[in-house]
Amino acid sequence: MNRSRKIAIIFSLILGLFTFKTFSLGAGFQVGLIPALDINQDNIKLDDFETNITGTLRLFRIPGTLGLGLNIGKENSLYLLGLAGFIDYWTIDYQIKNTWNIYSGCGIYSKFMVNSNSKFQISLGPRFFLGCNWLFVDNFIEFYTQITTIPTYVRNISDHTGFIRVNIPFETGLRFHY
Repeated sequence: MNRSRKIAIIFSLILGLFTFKTFSLGAGFQVGLIPALDINQDNIKLDDFETNITGTLRLFRIPGTLGLGLNIGKENSLYLLGLAGFIDYWTIDYQIKNTWNIYSGCGIYSKFMVNSNSKFQISLGPRFFLGCNWLFVDNFIEFYTQITTIPTYVRNISDHTGFIRVNIPFETGLRFHY
């Protein structure tokens, strides 16, 4: 099969995915502020702080959300930069009034970061979230805000140490539904 035929088939499949109503889709972005509570054998401290910008996809037939984004932060006077991703499953989606809803659920979160000393970290943990959203323009635009609790295990790859961190992101975002 020649190259142009492969490109046409892939383009058709992607176009079908985004237009076929079985996959009702909302795409957008969110920004968040993430204070972190570090827990280790010596103490508990609230020193670390991150911010993120994340691209999100919301599925409707399967009540879930996917996200992948960029995190920037500070930990123990070192700067961090990395990628974070999540998969959420909505267990509650309750309509309060017309286009105003409250939702909640759980998911899984992972993050890969590098600090200013070129040391790497990997984080993994569950997500528990609660939020509300408003739909505008015939349910085409969704504005939402949520708070999430993410207890994670952080593994420093460079020096083979680990600790528990509880991230508490405050996030807000905008999605466009197709």
